[in-house]
Amino acid sequence: MGPGEAHKGQLARSPVRDAIAPEGQGLRPPAVPPHPQSVAPRRDLAVWIALGAVLGLACAVVWLLPRLVSTPGEAPQPTTVAASHPEPLAEPGPRTEDARGRAEQELQGVLRTMARLELLNVAAWGEPDWGRAADEVGVGDRWFAQRRFADAADAYARGHQVLQRLEQGRRGRFAEALQAGEQGLKENQAERALQRFELALAIEPGNAEAQSGLRRAQAREAVLKWMQRARRAEADGDLEAALAAYQEATRMDSAYAEADAGRERIAQALEERKFKSAMSGALAALAAGDLTQAQAHLHLAAQLRPEDPSLQDARRRLQQTGKQARLSRLRQAAARGRRAEDWPAVIGAYEQALVVEPNTGFARHGMEFARSRKDLHERLDRYLADPQRLYSAAPLANAERILAVAAESPQDELRLASKLAELR
Repeated sequence: MGPGEAHKGQLARSPVRDAIAPEGQGLRPPAVPPHPQSVAPRRDLAVWIALGAVLGLACAVVWLLPRLVSTPGEAPQPTTVAASHPEPLAEPGPRTEDARGRAEQELQGVLRTMARLELLNVAAWGEPDWGRAADEVGVGDRWFAQRRFADAADAYARGHQVLQRLEQGRRGRFAEALQAGEQGLKENQAERALQRFELALAIEPGNAEAQSGLRRAQAREAVLKWMQRARRAEADGDLEAALAAYQEATRMDSAYAEADAGRERIAQALEERKFKSAMSGALAALAAGDLTQAQAHLHLAAQLRPEDPSLQDARRRLQQTGKQARLSRLRQAAARGRRAEDWPAVIGAYEQALVVEPNTGFARHGMEFARSRKDLHERLDRYLADPQRLYSAAPLANAERILAVAAESPQDELRLASKLAELR
């Protein structure tokens, strides 16, 4: 039996308190004689016999009842009373009856407060005050049994004060236990935190904060092992293993700030590594002219850090490189069209180039010449398709003007030269 259970039994069981009358009646300690005023004058033998019985019962109360009430090793005697030499029983009288009534009243208060505390599981959290109260009430029981009612009342009052302070301080004890548990977690003292949270739950069973703290305290040893693994892996440069260990520690205790900070730190380091790898791949692809591969690398980098300035710069470079590559392809298409004297194709290439870059020089400067050549070929084709028109004066004059303006065709325009010769 633990100290709390012993004190609980001491407070709950006592010959004095067992003499409480049914509800609505007062207290009556056992073996205490009734008020002697009801005894008739001592005139006959019966009176003397009754008086002898009373005196014998009083002696039993003085010598036997203290032994029944007291608990060995507990309930110290007041310093004003010698346990081995109890003072004589107080003579009955109005003052004695008043003291007795006060003692009974104090005892009733003790029992009521004790009952409330027992419903609150006080034995699990009330030490050492619960034991002190038991000691004081035990002293009061012995005084009461010896008809030292004033002393009993004082002892009961002292015990009741302790019980009242215990009851009133329950919330404070709970807060202190909770705070001590949190401090234990902060200092990684798992056993201390465990005890404090268990105490808090003994005071307030079902409290969510205390239950959460208890779970965290129970997991702390395992969390610390995962933290140790994570630090070793981080020191070795194995960021993937470090991240996995930090994540496991966080899973076991999501409120453990150090584990969460480690997880965040390693996650950022891994992200940085992947981002740099993606950017390096993109720049290498740009340098090689592989715009498709460069775009794929930049897409991966954007998923990691969409607002990174280097990503934006690489995107601009990719866009500019892509534009230049597009213009280069269109310039080449226009050149092929010129060599083939396919002027509609040349015009189309120039138009596309001006959409890509409105200030593209080769497209702006070559557009007028390409359109004039296209127009010349169309006019020549009309005459050559219908030579009979040349028998009329106006068409003939117009054809002569065309030949005069065209003069000698460039050597690289064989189709044009052929058409001019045929028309001429």
